[in-house]
Amino acid sequence: MASEETSQSTGATTLQERPFFITGLPRSGTSMTAGIFAALGLWTGTTVAGGPENPKGFFEHVILREQVTKGILASHGFDPLGVRKLPPKDFNPNIKFNNSLSLRQTIEAIIRDDGYRPDRAWLYKGAKMTLLWRMFNNAFPNAVWIVVSREREGFVKSCLKTSFMMQHSSDPDFWHQLADDYEERLTDLSKSVATVHHVKTDAVIQGDFTAIEKICLAHGLDYRADDVAEFVSPKFWNTGSK
Repeated sequence: MASEETSQSTGATTLQERPFFITGLPRSGTSMTAGIFAALGLWTGTTVAGGPENPKGFFEHVILREQVTKGILASHGFDPLGVRKLPPKDFNPNIKFNNSLSLRQTIEAIIRDDGYRPDRAWLYKGAKMTLLWRMFNNAFPNAVWIVVSREREGFVKSCLKTSFMMQHSSDPDFWHQLADDYEERLTDLSKSVATVHHVKTDAVIQGDFTAIEKICLAHGLDYRADDVAEFVSPKFWNTGSK
């Protein structure tokens, strides 16, 4: 059974073996949450650059997104963007990369090649991890999962204002259904993984950093409220563009 608050792991687990996985619905504030923890010292590697709709960046590792997350979805006939054709709830194939490497070995090789050294914790953020969480959990059973959420209407509004989401549909009902599909999987994730925390980004954007502080205290991270406040950008959120 998963726990909301779990103490820091014992010395037998290395920082490389205990990544922070940040996921949730798209346009729910996963980028903002990942950016906060990056500002607090977690390693992110080479990430997707920002743009008008995410000015501070996406904080999603480029190669892990393209070769791993999207690659798994596409190779099994699902939408690599994680919007249209989704894998079933229990999707959990045992696949090998380059005919020999496991998912864990592949991820560790990618981050090592990108300069990661196991002297600090690392994170991978991706909304599409919601669709693949069983695979990531099998690969890294000691991971700290952070499930991000926002108020449903804010999610729908953001999808209808964001170009790379609106290309899929301008129908609010479409996005409500996607939210239902993702939330069903996130519920299963929260009941199953060893360590999970929840961050409500509507509260964070209003200056309530309690959830961030609790995660830092639980896992030995250096919590600095000023750095969190400096990173959070209410003006982007309030326009519905986040």
